[in-house]
Amino acid sequence: MKNIYLLLTYLICTNSWADWEFSNISPRGDTFYIDRNTIRREGDFVKMWTMKSCKGICSTQAKKIFSSDKTFVIFNCKNETSAVLSITQYDGQMGTGNSVGTINLQNNIQWEPIIPESLSEYEWKIACGVNR
Repeated sequence: MKNIYLLLTYLICTNSWADWEFSNISPRGDTFYIDRNTIRREGDFVKMWTMKSCKGICSTQAKKIFSSDKTFVIFNCKNETSAVLSITQYDGQMGTGNSVGTINLQNNIQWEPIIPESLSEYEWKIACGVNR
């Protein structure tokens, strides 16, 4: 019986978070993840989903409160830049619960340079397949 309980617990826990791979923790304690299964390459460009799970509660500049967000990011592998395409914020941890807002930036892409030794560099290396 104990083995069945452990198996069910494993299946429940891994099904909801199976695609999210830990990538980093911020100084504030927020945890960041990537989903390698969502990596899509188009020439020099790669798109990928990332997620932030807040330690406690996060808030936007407009004072909107959320507990986690999923971000759709595009990387320019050749130019070493990235941009956010969309962000969806949730009231639960790990992208669960109700969506409390979505920001679509696909018509207003703002490219940012990849900063060495940063979270964006780690994500860029994985998305672009860079080993350095």
